[in-house]
Amino acid sequence: MSNNLTLSMARKRVREYAAETDSLMANHAEAMECRDCEEWLKRGIDAQFWLCRAEEIMRAADEDGLCEFDTEMRRALDCLYEMWLRPCEFAETWIASLATRGYTPDNLGEFRDACDMARDIVERRHWKNVAGNARVLNSAEEPW
Repeated sequence: MSNNLTLSMARKRVREYAAETDSLMANHAEAMECRDCEEWLKRGIDAQFWLCRAEEIMRAADEDGLCEFDTEMRRALDCLYEMWLRPCEFAETWIASLATRGYTPDNLGEFRDACDMARDIVERRHWKNVAGNARVLNSAEEPW
């Protein structure tokens, strides 16, 4: 009887251990997905840092008379900021999916700050362009 009881206890422990494997693997896969999201957000944060840094350097070089911060450079930066913003919607969908399962990327706040900054830059530039175009059109309509 002792052997049968020992075997029953061992069987119970093995079954519990094996049953936990499935849930642990599911939890591990979700945790790794969150980690993958964090890594991807970090690449976005880093890209935005370098984009802002490039603009700062070009503006400083212009102020120092080393090279002109011309229309072509402005357009290139505008395109890069807009390109940077494109994946933000995908990111928010992924983040929401993780949140429904109880996961939040550690760098979520930093990523959202980067998104807000890039949106603000794009929006300000858009309004400056619209205002500049309106001034040009308005001056063209004035009688000479």
